Amino acid sequence: VNIAAGSSENGKGGALSLLGGSGSVLLASAKNLRSGGVTVQTGAGVESTGAMAIRTGAADEGGAGAIEVAVGVSGSGIGAALSLRGSGIGVTSEREIVMSSGSSSAFQISTARSVDDSGAVEIRSGDSEHGNAGSVSVRAGGKKGFANTRGASIDLDGKTGAVSIQSSDSGG
Repeated sequence: VNIAAGSSENGKGGALSLLGGSGSVLLASAKNLRSGGVTVQTGAGVESTGAMAIRTGAADEGGAGAIEVAVGVSGSGIGAALSLRGSGIGVTSEREIVMSSGSSSAFQISTARSVDDSGAVEIRSGDSEHGNAGSVSVRAGGKKGFANTRGASIDLDGKTGAVSIQSSDSGG
């Protein structure tokens, strides 16, 4: 089944909306020996492309819905990779990726618990061929304008392993 809005060479093409009533909307490929992929993307453009937003609606009463991005588990027990990246012009300039929690919400990056070995967590900046490499900054929030409050602390805990903080030389 192909559903398409009209295109235009000199301006905006037609709009396409897929709306559900109070029920769910599912966009998926069917289960098969090898399921097909699902791609959601904006079209290419000469001057610019459209933005993409994935969000839940606001709730007048009660809680808003959550967004979950997850990969499936393989029969071998090894999950697939999940990538989130900004685009660049060639290999020179990637755009920033900003991840933040909502107001007064926690933000956590972790690997899952495991019976065997758990995965590592690595936060690093990329190497630079010609310019300066980016910095890595870990900073706790501070208080703003309220008496009898304190800023947050930063804890480094290697449990039974080591905690290592080191600087790299400039290679020159």
